[in-house]
Amino acid sequence: SWLPQAVVGTRRLAMMHQMQAKHFAKFYPIELHPSPVPISPIREVVQWHAIRDKDPGVIWLRGLLTDQSRKLP
Repeated sequence: SWLPQAVVGTRRLAMMHQMQAKHFAKFYPIELHPSPVPISPIREVVQWHAIRDKDPGVIWLRGLLTDQSRKLP
């Protein structure tokens, strides 16, 4: 992401997912602060046409996404 780079050395602010911010804080000299306003949770979804329900590639991708999402905090 280019966003952390855009704020380094400036007085700019940027908002991003907390997990991303924590990741980038390991590599860039940025400060992390809580949002000053409440933010609704963001829900990620996957969508495909019903005709592709048995498509091996779609099945593989859904499985991969499911497995990875279970590893999230």
